[in-house]
Amino acid sequence: MLIVQGAAGSGKTSAALQRVAYLLYKYRETLKADQMVLFSPNPMFNSYVSTVLPELGEENMQQTTFQEYLEHRLGRQFGLEDPFEQIEYILTAENEPGYPARCSGIRYKASADFLQVIQQYKQHLEQSDMRFKSIQFRGRVLISKEQMKKQFYSYDSSIRLANRVVLLQEWLRGELARLEVAEREEDWVRDELDYLDNEQYQKAYNQMKKRLKEKDPAFNEAVHEEDLLRRMIVQEHFKPLRAKIKRLRFVDVRGLYGQLFENKDLFRSLAGGQELPEHWDEICAFTLDKLEQAQLALRGCDPIPLFEGAGGRLPDEYRRTPCSGR
Repeated sequence: MLIVQGAAGSGKTSAALQRVAYLLYKYRETLKADQMVLFSPNPMFNSYVSTVLPELGEENMQQTTFQEYLEHRLGRQFGLEDPFEQIEYILTAENEPGYPARCSGIRYKASADFLQVIQQYKQHLEQSDMRFKSIQFRGRVLISKEQMKKQFYSYDSSIRLANRVVLLQEWLRGELARLEVAEREEDWVRDELDYLDNEQYQKAYNQMKKRLKEKDPAFNEAVHEEDLLRRMIVQEHFKPLRAKIKRLRFVDVRGLYGQLFENKDLFRSLAGGQELPEHWDEICAFTLDKLEQAQLALRGCDPIPLFEGAGGRLPDEYRRTPCSGR
């Protein structure tokens, strides 16, 4: 961990990139530039620093902004508010219903108090209230969320939350492999066999035969032809389920976050002696409504504290020049 602190123009960025170049040189056998990520405040900064490492004789590392990273990780699941949308709302929507609650929510969710609640919530989930999503296939539940929850809390309570999720992931892989074998006997597999054309049949059959022969040289495809094709069909249909488990999509992340705001008694107990922000009921309703719509409002880039001296309002000179960069 290295922290570089200094005034504007003092060379912080140069010092940090010199450090990166040093690490890439010293550990060149094991560390590559594409294993490193630079988070920049904006795309212009990316352009500014993009030539520094090449000038030092190293390849450029990956560069992104936090907003771009959020889009990459969450953009398929959620509509994401960007900083410009948020600041536009702060500057222009003060007469709209819910404005004070929204501003109060932004202040609170960007605070150390809310971070403490999240940390306490993580410890709470190690004991109870973890949420999962059932693994379903062709309209049937293969592994229910209740089974996952029971398995999750069967692990030693001293094991951290993240490690228990990994253990559950391994268990799910084993369960899915067992269910995949049983699924080969289902009627729908026989139906799919009948609809394979010659080209599909030959291509799929050859691929599966090659893989099995590599594992077992004594494998006799003439004896096990139908079994081979059944295995191939089920394996292909189970591929999305394996991907879901690999990406931890069996954890109900949206439900876990929503639970914080659904169960107000739980939130208050996690907050301990903290005083909850004004308009708390509205903040909870707004958060749950956004989650229901698969939208995430920006929280971390919070402009509100900057305006506290003006009673939560921007001074007039800032209002007249909202794009001045001040």
